[in-house]
Amino acid sequence: LFGNAVPDGSPGNNVAAYTINANTNLLYPAVRAGLKQPDSYPRFGAANFAYNNLSLTNVKALLLDLIEVAAVECQADTMWSMNPRDKGISTLAKHKVVEAMPVALAMLVTPTGFGWGEDGFKVPALNALATYGDAARWTLPTLKSYLSTWDPAATEYATLNTTIASISSATTSPSGLTNLLPFANSQVVTTT
Repeated sequence: LFGNAVPDGSPGNNVAAYTINANTNLLYPAVRAGLKQPDSYPRFGAANFAYNNLSLTNVKALLLDLIEVAAVECQADTMWSMNPRDKGISTLAKHKVVEAMPVALAMLVTPTGFGWGEDGFKVPALNALATYGDAARWTLPTLKSYLSTWDPAATEYATLNTTIASISSATTSPSGLTNLLPFANSQVVTTT
């Protein structure tokens, strides 16, 4: 349904181009069901489809599902559970969704039992944060705290340093940042 389920390139094995053109009343429930698969490989297929094919309009309709796929580990076949998380956070960052920043920051804490392949979700989370420039400056204290607790020889440690440097040197936020959930604006209230 989402393509690449049989990644051998055989004709007929990639139906993603057909799937993305389905009516949204069929597409959205199908993507939601795919993103909720308990097994990591089928969930990855749906998450990869989201990354490669969804527009900002589609992402807005599926926002909570994409946040969940980035934030929650797969419960079955956990060996590949980092892959759907990667594509979930990468999809949100690709569309400059502001709500991705706290999700990416939370992804840097490895859940008990999910340490194998943690660079597979930490590196994409760090890369996502780096794309937000000055808008992600508030994450720097937490990111810097990991410098003393993460293994300096780990793959994600190098990306941590790069992300910290990128955010620290940013003077602007990228254009097109999008809040997809309602948020409160500050306002001055006078009482008598």
